[in-house]
Amino acid sequence: MIKFTQDRSAAIVMFVFIFGLFAIGVWAHRPPDALPETAPAAEFSAFRALRHIEKMAVEPHNAGTDANHRVRQYIMSALKELGGEPILQDKFLVRGHSVGNPENVIIKLPGTANTKAVLFTAHYDSTPYGPGAADDLGGCGAMIEAYRALKAGTPLKNDVIFAFLDNEEGGGCGARSLIESEWLEASGFTVNLEARGVRGPSYIFEFSKENGWVVAEMTKSGAPIVSNSAMFDFYDRLPFGSDFGQTKHYLPGLNFAFIDYMGYYHTMNDKPSNVCPGSIQHHGEYIMAFARHFGNIPLDNVPKERDAVFFNTIGAGFIHYSGGLIWPLTILTSLVMAGVFALGLKKKVLTVKGTLVGSLLMLLTLVCVAVVLFISLGAAFLIRSVYMIYTDTLFGGAAAGLTIGVVTALYARFRRRRKVYDLAFGAMLIWEILLILCSNGLQGATYMFLWPLFFSLIGLGVVFLIPDAQKMYALRWAALAISAIPLLVIMPSGVCEMFSSLMIIGAPMYMMIAALTFGLLIPHLDIIMTPREKVLPVCSFGVGVIALLTGIAMTGFSPAKPKMNCVSYLMNFDSGEAVWVSADPKPDSWTSQFFPPNSERGAISEFNIGGQYMKAPAPAAEYAPPLAEVVSDETLDGARKLILRISSPRGAASVRINAQCEAEMKSLVINGRKVDVKGAEWTVDYRVMPRRAAEVVIETEAGKKVSLTLIDCDFSLPRFADKPYAPRPDWMIPEPNTYCHWRSLRSNRNLGRKTYSF
Repeated sequence: MIKFTQDRSAAIVMFVFIFGLFAIGVWAHRPPDALPETAPAAEFSAFRALRHIEKMAVEPHNAGTDANHRVRQYIMSALKELGGEPILQDKFLVRGHSVGNPENVIIKLPGTANTKAVLFTAHYDSTPYGPGAADDLGGCGAMIEAYRALKAGTPLKNDVIFAFLDNEEGGGCGARSLIESEWLEASGFTVNLEARGVRGPSYIFEFSKENGWVVAEMTKSGAPIVSNSAMFDFYDRLPFGSDFGQTKHYLPGLNFAFIDYMGYYHTMNDKPSNVCPGSIQHHGEYIMAFARHFGNIPLDNVPKERDAVFFNTIGAGFIHYSGGLIWPLTILTSLVMAGVFALGLKKKVLTVKGTLVGSLLMLLTLVCVAVVLFISLGAAFLIRSVYMIYTDTLFGGAAAGLTIGVVTALYARFRRRRKVYDLAFGAMLIWEILLILCSNGLQGATYMFLWPLFFSLIGLGVVFLIPDAQKMYALRWAALAISAIPLLVIMPSGVCEMFSSLMIIGAPMYMMIAALTFGLLIPHLDIIMTPREKVLPVCSFGVGVIALLTGIAMTGFSPAKPKMNCVSYLMNFDSGEAVWVSADPKPDSWTSQFFPPNSERGAISEFNIGGQYMKAPAPAAEYAPPLAEVVSDETLDGARKLILRISSPRGAASVRINAQCEAEMKSLVINGRKVDVKGAEWTVDYRVMPRRAAEVVIETEAGKKVSLTLIDCDFSLPRFADKPYAPRPDWMIPEPNTYCHWRSLRSNRNLGRKTYSF
């Protein structure tokens, strides 16, 4: 039997309790187990969905390419084999100065007493840098399997619509095409599936505005929800987007994605073998639960209710309440804090000066954690650069070890001079300030500070009321342990979500939150550290340093951890000259075959590309340039009407039209729809170029010259029979668009430029 005195046994038990409960929370933060292909017909099976993903994700297939057409055809065929009647939505879209021909695949599962439909969306196009097995063929495969499972199950009252959208990666015109169709009008609730990694739980990270009803109803669905309102509030303020970013302005709904291991995101390693089956299962269980719940309730008059506060506890345990309770609960917590402080002063276990020192110590701890991590991880970045992401778990362990080391070392230094409860209450004052700030500006994050602080205050108050006698120590120990439970069941999921979202680059921020967490555990640390106060900081620093050095040492490249580089090809048909270009700082072992030593760097103004790029002469292209052919050229009543047929003979995915006219534009019509451009110089991006030619009608003043520069874009480097070059080795990949966002030119672009004057 353990004797609860301040000895080694109590320290060990408290250590196991604190860190064990936190570890259980982290372990529970994982996707569900994937069901096999032998699962019952009416259940979702990730392995059945993966069969579809494997057949689609065989190569990069960005919008407008033949490869994307093949994926679209597979989706159509798979749905037909399941007895469905998919519809191809081929609509020319105009959005500002961008136009395109996205092709969406849509299928409806009819309900028995439809009010309005439940609309599920995912995009089937990939980036040019990888086959997109997770992003977003994971969503598409899950929707095909869910359509099959729902069809095999009990019929729903409402219609369920599955929309496989085109061109999300190129600007989202597939979603805009859906919005401008009857399908959106027929829907009452929308759900979008996404990915920004290849594994982990699927987070519900985005909601429509006034989401109280949505959160309450999704909770009733029985889905294995992993979400919190802090994630929603943060994401809503970031400059990122998906197809849901457009549809949420028209329909209530939600957006979910699995996001672990961004190292494979938008790369050649986003392939089926790297996608976690459990993550696909989580996708599917969301679809099934939401379809069966929202498919059986009225959706023709969905109410708008105040944004909710919500969060996970351990695993998929989920709590939610109205945002209207934020300020009452914040005020209640403030009153409890004042009462506990008064009680502490009365019992002579708190002092004003000591509490202020405790607050300063908490602030000092946060600063020291940020500085230590900035220096250590910054040094690692100087050595490993972006490739730190390949060993993010090691660097995450390093950040955790160093953080615990800093916190416990500082506490060991101050605990000899100050009362433990002064230091604890001083840390709680910082929590109170953060709670008030969040209540005023970032309300979705208030739960992170409210409930841990509230119960820690209650626990501290109980400890103050217990007589300070050795025989009452077990009761004081129990009060502290129980009061820490809310903190230890809320924070693990939050830390996991922040690590997945921000990766190792955000470690200084989320480890400051971890340091704050230890601020509420100061009395617990006192118990743990009393027998040997140097053991925990020394061991933590040791683990942190070893993990950091191990992560730095793992510098080799392999197919699983490839090196990224950049090479593109530009052909100027006007001058007859072609160049290889690269955004890399210098040639590597593969790119050196294109760029000799001391290759010049410069701008590429003739292609409207900003920045400085390495350049070297290249063979002239063997393909035809983008083409502008005159259909008719008429002058009537002082106005010139020029009709052109614009195409890309090589079947490029997109074409940019730059105009330099002698007079201001009167009207521009493309494929029968007006495009709002003004002035004598303008640009239109044809983002999804159709295989058929586009008709462009230009109206300007009579007798004025019209000059058009066409730049078509393909996403594969040209080959030359007389000047072959070695392919990339399997441990190299094209640099994706997830790094260095400021660059105008990415790898594997194949641009052709041709100017026409009429």
